[in-house]
Amino acid sequence: MSEKGFNLKSNDLMVVLVLIRKIINAFKWERFCDSRSLPDDELVREFYARLITQDAT
Repeated sequence: MSEKGFNLKSNDLMVVLVLIRKIINAFKWERFCDSRSLPDDELVREFYARLITQDAT
């Protein structure tokens, strides 16, 4: 299985649009986006909990 996602800090050539960076920061996804290893259960639960909470408001 190939690795998916992107790392905001490792690739200077990648330009991340300001809007995308704001969304990542607003949802506190920095840890998720920068993670190199398999995400742990707690991180995945928090990711989806925040996503659901933000969608509900």
